[in-house]
Amino acid sequence: ENPVTIAEIATDISPGLAKETIAGKVNGDPVDSSDLVESDAEVVLITVRDPEGWEIIRHSCAHLLGHAIKQLWPDSKMAIGPTIENGFYYDVDLEHRITDEDITALEKRMKELAETR
Repeated sequence: ENPVTIAEIATDISPGLAKETIAGKVNGDPVDSSDLVESDAEVVLITVRDPEGWEIIRHSCAHLLGHAIKQLWPDSKMAIGPTIENGFYYDVDLEHRITDEDITALEKRMKELAETR
């Protein structure tokens, strides 16, 4: 009757589950935690404890890294940014060598981007 989000479903079950829920599946189709479930459906919550949840986190982090690189070094040439078994990476052609200070700046920018909606 009333559409609800995946996040709201998780919250109704428990606040702890809501904190861990990062996505879901509706009738087998992957959806964001903010997507509405508008009719009766089979709903699966995906949390940070699920292998699929880690894949989503890694994929999102790769995107955040790519955006942060482009924002800090607009002339960088981006190649690929895949997830791998235990993490993620991004192939980039930069004019300079990445320093420890650059890593700190990248981490800071990625955190800022992650906090925006």
